[in-house]
Amino acid sequence: MKTLIRTTFGPLCLMIGCTPFVMVMWYVNTALQGSFAQFFVLIWQQGLLFTIKQIWAPVFWGSAIAWQMIVSFVLFQFVLIKILPGKTFYGPITPKGNIPVYKANGISAFIMTVVTFYVLSVHLKLFSPTLIYDHLGEILGALNIFSLLLCVG
Repeated sequence: MKTLIRTTFGPLCLMIGCTPFVMVMWYVNTALQGSFAQFFVLIWQQGLLFTIKQIWAPVFWGSAIAWQMIVSFVLFQFVLIKILPGKTFYGPITPKGNIPVYKANGISAFIMTVVTFYVLSVHLKLFSPTLIYDHLGEILGALNIFSLLLCVG
């Protein structure tokens, strides 16, 4: 029974619970100014499932701009991982006998990401610095779909 909980019910609860929780937290903080009291009033008036549907429906699939930002970010991070220098680390041997190889360049990739965002948005004015905040619900919706696909796949 412990194995069934650990391998099936635990992950299933995380998959079912975390995705709506993320959207509720985003909505409460952006639309209700952080007021959970207002959120509970909405639940009381409209019901839990209807309230979550109202919150999630407009951003469930993300948007074209959200998907563009996600793909751009992933590609940029992939390039940084490959080109930035870093000390090589070897992971533990996997059950199939593989030894994963890692490059310790995460801090430099983070700094490059922040600097690049700053330069592109503030100095070159290619996009607004508020772009992420303006589309955060759509980004979270798209990432929820992406995470569920990764969990199932």
